[in-house]
Amino acid sequence: AFSPDGQWLASCGADQTARLWDVATTTLQRVLTGHRGWVNAVVFAADGRTVITGGYDQSVRLWNTNTGRQEHLLKGHLRWVDFLAFSNDGCVLASCSLDGPVRLWDATTGDLVHTLRGPEAATRILTFSRRGDLLATAGDDQKVRIWDVRSGALLQTLRGHKGSVRNVLISPDGCAAISAGHDGTLRVWNVTTGEMTRVVAGISATNRHAIAFDPTHRLLAYGTLKHTVVLEDVVTTQPVFELNVGEAEPDLVAFDPSGRWLAVGSNDGAVLVYRLGSESRPTAPVYAIPPTGAPVWRLLFSPDSAMLASIRTDQSLQLLDLTTGAVTATLATYFGAFCLAFSRDGAQMVTDGPDHSLLLRDTRTCAVDHVLSGHRAAVTCIEVSPRDNRIASSSVDGSIRLWELASGACTATLEVQDPYAGMTVTDVRGITLAQRESLLHLGARLA
Repeated sequence: AFSPDGQWLASCGADQTARLWDVATTTLQRVLTGHRGWVNAVVFAADGRTVITGGYDQSVRLWNTNTGRQEHLLKGHLRWVDFLAFSNDGCVLASCSLDGPVRLWDATTGDLVHTLRGPEAATRILTFSRRGDLLATAGDDQKVRIWDVRSGALLQTLRGHKGSVRNVLISPDGCAAISAGHDGTLRVWNVTTGEMTRVVAGISATNRHAIAFDPTHRLLAYGTLKHTVVLEDVVTTQPVFELNVGEAEPDLVAFDPSGRWLAVGSNDGAVLVYRLGSESRPTAPVYAIPPTGAPVWRLLFSPDSAMLASIRTDQSLQLLDLTTGAVTATLATYFGAFCLAFSRDGAQMVTDGPDHSLLLRDTRTCAVDHVLSGHRAAVTCIEVSPRDNRIASSSVDGSIRLWELASGACTATLEVQDPYAGMTVTDVRGITLAQRESLLHLGARLA
């Protein structure tokens, strides 16, 4: 995770530590030690002065970014911490685990403020309201719960889903909650009364990504099995309009950063782009990419809203120019849908390449400006710093690399040695196959 100002990069992993790296100098500044087990969650506070970690040792720890000292140890979960969320003002930290209960912490003092009991299975999602006075939680017990953050009181238990709930949003005015579940339904709730005001059936569990909010969170778009995309007003819960997208099922929907464009990707490989914001309702796409036969896997707009990238399950990538409507390139990707990022101005993009490389391309011409080589295994994630155009990439080889966008030079390799590297374990008996694989993954050699 990058700090809010882009000066720090935090990483965590199986060596039981979190590490803070100075992005400008590319040097390791702090090693945060204290967890007894894998560290699997890391997030910065809103002011960047505190970093919070959660781990398999069932603890949440707050660290001073400048000194690296642990300031607070938050304990109480019976299983490892799986998810963290800050309120918008940064005052409250919410944590959840596979043990069910959700805990609210004072982000300044580290004191446990409330333990929210009620979930009967793993909690999967935490969402604060915009004002920070409400918290919505949901998970495997098929219920959505609305909590008062200040008192810790349970305000509503929203029942109706018949499967795990993984998506929840509270409307900007705090009056409505929207949830999407694996039962194939999207449900709208009145937060005050707990009444279910709308049920939308035909949302396939495999299509849970076919739901998106516009940048203001006032419009909700979702795809249906009836081959339509519906746009609803989040505040009024009323449909604004419905788009017929043809014969294919819409797998993905996405808004551009400006909210002017809505893109729809279908399971036949087609991509439709609609223009929003005019007084008249869109009835037909402005641009369309014909079906390819391979379902659309990801849609990503450039930050300047000039280009739309679509990746399909056959690992092909197409670029659509939103000014002309022309497909400017069809490229190959190598590992997956999420190894793609645009520069902050949208002029360049980074994708994964052959031999575990990154390809830095001109977005307009698709010419390869630089081949970024160094990773020893497949690239898993690419991110651009919010502060500048420094690229961070991670890999199956366990390393994080920082690259300069202008030159393509690798400025640092952030690599932590496996905790059991160089250790030979002999006469291994009485362990399971999973335990054996864990030892090998942590660097041990088994003789």
